[in-house]
Amino acid sequence: MECIDRILKSGCEASVAALCGRVGDVLNTRASGQGQDVDALKSTAEEAGKLLADVCGEADRWAEKAMSWSAICKGIRCSYRDARMAMHQARADVQIEHLHLWRKQSKDLRHHLLLISRAWPAYFKNLESEFHALTDALGEAHDLELLRMVLQEGGDGLPAGEDKAALEAYIANGIREKAEIAFQQGVFLFAEKPAAFHRRMVRYIALWTGEGKGVVED
Repeated sequence: MECIDRILKSGCEASVAALCGRVGDVLNTRASGQGQDVDALKSTAEEAGKLLADVCGEADRWAEKAMSWSAICKGIRCSYRDARMAMHQARADVQIEHLHLWRKQSKDLRHHLLLISRAWPAYFKNLESEFHALTDALGEAHDLELLRMVLQEGGDGLPAGEDKAALEAYIANGIREKAEIAFQQGVFLFAEKPAAFHRRMVRYIALWTGEGKGVVED
């Protein structure tokens, strides 16, 4: 489990490392005992391939106007608005489900921005890197929550009693730290209101494409 590996490499206290090592051993034993259903995996891959082929077939029929720069920028505005709202919700109530939603919405925005990254490669490369750092921090918080859920479920070999309480406290503190890192980044990434962010993006497109009045709208 990557989450446990990150904890072990973080320079944590020896007692925490020992407890995480025990959890890791249990999870590895469970994984090796379950094995993998090769036929099921093959079937899933085939279904995914068929779905992808259907999507590609539909893409050929999409109207060109639906992929205009104006439409793309409006979509980016919606993605930015949703991610910004998710950040404010998470800030007001720091629950793991709110942090997870913020991560999901921010990843959507990050991928959406890639569609216009050619307008200013240096800027968008840096912006993409900042969003990666944000979603990575939120992802690590989510991984810690999954580890906490494993502890709560319990089972042979897993920490119990005071050991369990100590590890849960460490995990809770880790989630708070990752959330704070994300908030410190988010305050800059989502400083603008959606309308202002949208206007700035379409102006970048206007400068790149030379469409000018056809793209820039106040």
